[in-house]
Amino acid sequence: MHDALLIDFANGGCHSCFGASALDSLSLNCHVFLLYGTHNQGNNHALEKFRDASEKVQVLDAVTLASGLYRFKQILDELDLSVIKVLTSAKGKELMLLYREQLFTAVYRFEFDVSAVEKCTCLEGPGHAPSWDSPGEKVRGEVAEFLRHLPGLKGEISVNRSTLIPDCFGHGFSSRTGGVSYLPSLSSLNLFCSAKRRDPRAVVEENRRRLALTAGFYPKTMHFPKVNHANQVWVMGKPEPDSYDGVVTDRSGVVLAAPSADCIPLLFADPVKRVIGATHAGNDRGGALLLKIDVTCYRSGCLKKSD
Repeated sequence: MHDALLIDFANGGCHSCFGASALDSLSLNCHVFLLYGTHNQGNNHALEKFRDASEKVQVLDAVTLASGLYRFKQILDELDLSVIKVLTSAKGKELMLLYREQLFTAVYRFEFDVSAVEKCTCLEGPGHAPSWDSPGEKVRGEVAEFLRHLPGLKGEISVNRSTLIPDCFGHGFSSRTGGVSYLPSLSSLNLFCSAKRRDPRAVVEENRRRLALTAGFYPKTMHFPKVNHANQVWVMGKPEPDSYDGVVTDRSGVVLAAPSADCIPLLFADPVKRVIGATHAGNDRGGALLLKIDVTCYRSGCLKKSD
């Protein structure tokens, strides 16, 4: 059983197409959302029909699909809903899958029904849905542009620096504020992706972009560890492990990141060999990770024996 019903008028379909399937879902007392595009915002017929059938009807009539679906996600999160049935066209399903990849995670389960629209011959049927060249690139660009215009939350981004690290290394410890992540369980400047969370990749990438602008580096050069909370360390240039909690490199133009949350972020720097390392440590396994980073650096020649 689904928690929410999304009726996609933006990508083809009308009240006649969706009527029977939608009314069956309304009888289940789920939340109903009407996704309107700019080409059908003037048609209030469907809205009136569905509001007569249920009080739990909300209209998503934003200027772009990205903004409408982002608002849809916000409402799902507020209501703690995760199973969504989507009535759309075959073309609409293709687009929805692209938006899902950008704005949702594996926490949300989508069920698509295109059967009703495929039989439609009306003026708002599937043949009148928007058609894009390179839809994947178009969706990614639209989502990124929308997120760039969102205000930062809970304050500004700040970067603190340590006097112990030599000036030849750019470095910093970021604040948790100033990003666009709105979930109460996460900081607004969430920088870490997880399929088990509700914060999608596009939002995390926007947070990283904003941090990069503040700290002064190119966001695509930033490397995050594949966290496993163990003691594996990756030395850049060697085969990348499936999971690791620390990174060491002597390459220039590279930004190493260490997620902290409830762990301690740790930076290592050797100004003689010009080698840097980053990791996070927590629980009783941090000591083992620190030891392994020390041994790794020593064996690669970037630390003196006395270190």
